[in-house]
Amino acid sequence: MEEFPKNTSRELDEVKSRQELLDEIETLRRELTILKNQSALSSDATNSLKNPVPDINSVIEHSPVGLALVNSTAQLLSWNPRFQKMLGYSNEEMSKLRVPDFTHPEDVAVGEKAIGELFRKEKHSIRFRKRCLNKAGQVFWVEPHIVGIRDENGEVQCLLSTIVDVSDQIETAETLKKRDRQLRQAQKMEAVGRLANGVAHDFNNLLTGIQVSTHYLLRQVPKNSEMRDDVLEIDNCCKRGSKLTRRLLAFSRGNKEQRVIIDVNYVVKSMENMLRRLIGERISLEINLSSEVCSIHSDQNQLEQILLNLAINARDALESGGTLQIETDIVSGKVIQERLSVETDDDFVSLRVRDTGTGMADAVKERLFEPFYTTKAPGKGTGLGLAVVYNIVHEHDGLIDVQSEIGQGTSFNLYFPLNVSGIPDPRPKEESKYIFHSVGRERILLVEDDHQVRRMLVRILEDTGYTVYEAEDGEKALAVVESLGGDFDLLISDLILPKLNGDELFERIQRKYPNKKVLFMSGYGIDLTDRLLGKHSLESFIRKPLSPKQLIKKIVSIFKNTGHKNESEN
Repeated sequence: MEEFPKNTSRELDEVKSRQELLDEIETLRRELTILKNQSALSSDATNSLKNPVPDINSVIEHSPVGLALVNSTAQLLSWNPRFQKMLGYSNEEMSKLRVPDFTHPEDVAVGEKAIGELFRKEKHSIRFRKRCLNKAGQVFWVEPHIVGIRDENGEVQCLLSTIVDVSDQIETAETLKKRDRQLRQAQKMEAVGRLANGVAHDFNNLLTGIQVSTHYLLRQVPKNSEMRDDVLEIDNCCKRGSKLTRRLLAFSRGNKEQRVIIDVNYVVKSMENMLRRLIGERISLEINLSSEVCSIHSDQNQLEQILLNLAINARDALESGGTLQIETDIVSGKVIQERLSVETDDDFVSLRVRDTGTGMADAVKERLFEPFYTTKAPGKGTGLGLAVVYNIVHEHDGLIDVQSEIGQGTSFNLYFPLNVSGIPDPRPKEESKYIFHSVGRERILLVEDDHQVRRMLVRILEDTGYTVYEAEDGEKALAVVESLGGDFDLLISDLILPKLNGDELFERIQRKYPNKKVLFMSGYGIDLTDRLLGKHSLESFIRKPLSPKQLIKKIVSIFKNTGHKNESEN
């Protein structure tokens, strides 16, 4: 170690009188003052001391913080072992260093400004943070406290700096900041989920009325009529509206009841043609699938929705053409820890969707998954696509990592827990054939609080041949049950009702009239319907909006599974 000049002690005393040393130096000075006072004791007391008082160089050498002297050209004049250890250079190498040599290129200007202000006596001391580079090229954060060492005339001769490694503090602060962003995002998603539930419920009721009306219109309008195209367009709008409500409900919770073991490779391959049509001819699609089975527990519709939303996002970023890459792989928990700093021992299926588009600024990335946030022109985007992706992955206990730079494209890296408990069935499920039953003789109690929806459902059931009793809430439904003496075959009830919910209504009916059958309906999200369905199976549930065919098919299935004979089956 290169020693400090002989007059260092005198200069430090001068700095002390001007109160120009910062916190760490002042602490050292206080310790020296105590030692000097001890040395001024009586000679007998001094001689009785077993250990000699350390001199200033010894204190500096053992300082827990880095110390350095720098001249006006930013050349290192002297340093202590702690600072030398931070940088990792030999004594000879240290003697040749200037401050910019071990400062991160992006932070050099900050350091030079500080040195200039001190030598111009614009400031007495400066404290700031910057990045440094050690001999191995590793980046670490430091917090220098710098003061000017002045001569008898008050001129700054050199600079004295304490250097504290604050890398751990910076990392902790960044981690807390990231978690805070994640918490705010989760709170936003929860709020939007509650809003989406209510909106979807009302919207699904409207769509149910429109779908049923369209069904009857199509039965009355001749096939060669120009009006038929208009009615079909209404029906198509209903279907698009139904898809929109499913997107809204994705904020609430994923459709866990539809999850099965699927192979991500199969889903990607089956969507290849659709994706090529979606992105257009100017964009090249490259698909690289893992040779291993990428098995996860998921709903195929949700996985398809993720791919579609990310493909649309990439298409908008590739206005002038480019490449869209989709890759799958299986990665270990160790890789996840390295990439995302998440502690896990589990293996994950990696789904990467990468484009060579315009890329994103940091400000955009921070808000990327916020509901309704979009950088597109008004009318060009809803701001829901990536928010839906985030929520679906989150509901799968998955992880998302986004890499993007302006002009360098964007990479969405999605990680889903690898399923190891079963083998996915690569074959698509075929639609079971259904023969419409035109005649039913059963008695049905229908409970629905929306007047329009109830009127439409009554019409469907009566046209099919069922005898229908109706009520608008749970309490009135109980009154109807008592008036019938429990003489009905099936309760069809909305789950959420005024005064008495559908599940509570059925439980009270069961107490007095056991073995009754039930079919629940709801336009709310899965989270709420899961809680209300409780012990009832999904066979006893139908989601709104529903078509006449879906409703009758469900009713016939319930009667068939319980051994109840329909008139048309006799």
